[in-house]
Amino acid sequence: VGAASEAATRITVLLALRADYYDRPLHHAGFARLFTSNVINVLPMTPEELEAAVVTPAEKAGVVVEPALLAELVGDAAHRPGTLPLLEYALTELFDQRTKKALTLDGYRTLGAIRGVLSRSAETIYDALSPDARQVTMQLFLRLVQLGRGTTESRRRLALAELTSLDLDPVVLSKVLDAFGQRRLLSFDRDAATDEATVEV
Repeated sequence: VGAASEAATRITVLLALRADYYDRPLHHAGFARLFTSNVINVLPMTPEELEAAVVTPAEKAGVVVEPALLAELVGDAAHRPGTLPLLEYALTELFDQRTKKALTLDGYRTLGAIRGVLSRSAETIYDALSPDARQVTMQLFLRLVQLGRGTTESRRRLALAELTSLDLDPVVLSKVLDAFGQRRLLSFDRDAATDEATVEV
């Protein structure tokens, strides 16, 4: 609030906030005044916008999107909240696993389509792990999800130090983090305040 309110400031503050967290900034009077007067709502994409989001990057990469696949992708993603990250993940997996210069409906269905691609990818990684690594994976993911009475489950950013302080084999933990990180099921960052390494789903 201070940085954005100074008369001579050259700072622009841009925040992205999920709609289900919209009430939180309203609890702080000074921030709420700045926030409410400058909100831009990002509306769900139309089917035409979804088509462009699929086809345009593929064309730039020299890849063709099969018309039947495009129709199914748009049908699976349009008018369904929360599917855009799943669409992005499905397209990335399709692109990575293509055998020719085309993304196909058969490839999409093999991956599990928009609702199954994420779980299928995670299960494939999990099935390939040793029994010790599976135990570490369970400990990891139990800590990456936050549950609460009266709230929906939510991902939780976790300091890596919290994991390394557990009685887990550090080599196995490193292999698990790497396996899920390579498939973009985990992301890694640093806490802005503490500079601690973090991990989240």
